[in-house]
Amino acid sequence: MIGIGVMSGSSLDGLDIVAVEFSEGSSMQWTIVGYTIVELGEDIVNRLSRILSLSTQEVFELESEYTLYVAQAVGDFITENNLRPQYVGVHGHTVLHSPAYKSSWQLLNGGLLAATIECPVICDFRNQDMAAGGQGTPMAVLADRDLYPGYDYYINLGGIANVSYCNDGHWLAYDLFPFNQVFNHFAQKSGQPYDKDGQIAAIGRVNDTLLRQLHAESYVTQPAPKSIDNRWVRDYWISKISEHQLSDADVMRTYVEFAAQHIASFVEPQSKVLWTGGGAHHTFFMQTISSSGVYSQLPDKLVIDSKEAVLIAYASYLRWHGRLNFVSSATGADRDTIGGAIYLS
Repeated sequence: MIGIGVMSGSSLDGLDIVAVEFSEGSSMQWTIVGYTIVELGEDIVNRLSRILSLSTQEVFELESEYTLYVAQAVGDFITENNLRPQYVGVHGHTVLHSPAYKSSWQLLNGGLLAATIECPVICDFRNQDMAAGGQGTPMAVLADRDLYPGYDYYINLGGIANVSYCNDGHWLAYDLFPFNQVFNHFAQKSGQPYDKDGQIAAIGRVNDTLLRQLHAESYVTQPAPKSIDNRWVRDYWISKISEHQLSDADVMRTYVEFAAQHIASFVEPQSKVLWTGGGAHHTFFMQTISSSGVYSQLPDKLVIDSKEAVLIAYASYLRWHGRLNFVSSATGADRDTIGGAIYLS
């Protein structure tokens, strides 16, 4: 069967849309049969980036507009690839995420999307796990375990960096620290949409005071399971960094050093790492982490860019068949759960 996965991350760099054909025999077999990245419209990006400052009516309107934007992108993708998917899985844009309140809100009108594209839609994945006491994240461990065997660590460098790995037969996963959200914020202050290849970071200097502070932050030092909310990144993390009043280049250079040192602190030398997410294209960061002795050979570009959308397609496949798709040893829930609401067309 063919399912579609749609992912839009916290860095707001576009919609990743992938079509995956799944078949099961003695093991899960899967093949990507279509993939694209669709840029989000400038007006939608602007409003999503400041959604918590919008009025209730403005959020209400944005949800419908965002949903119809996704519908247009998915509809075009289906037509261009001559597909007949059985379902479309969409993560939606995370607005708020709070394990303390057992709730996570991903902006999307699933019923509107299903009716518009005339195909069943699966969305709202995280809340069942959170109801069972979990963090609701990271979801990536599901795909890491079942679809991408052969690695010791799986590190996704998205708006927020996360890691998955297996320890004594138990899969663990958690958010590491904000990643692309930080680089994009300070690159945009310098007049660039993002720091292409890490060119701005490469000309900066490491600030030891900021570096020590980042390593000592309570989120960084607390044990897993743990997860990061986008609002916390904006209101706390980036604000604390900005208090140092450094040049944008120095901030980004220091942040590259922090991220590389933190990862090197738990990844054993010569371990095989699967690097994915937009941050894997940050050439300067990959050079820095490589110099620390951490395996940094990159997979094919399609793997780097599509993996999170493949995850959504796979989580949706399991949900469609009523099978467990959240790994409690990673999220901290008291049991594995089936996450996702289904809207029939």
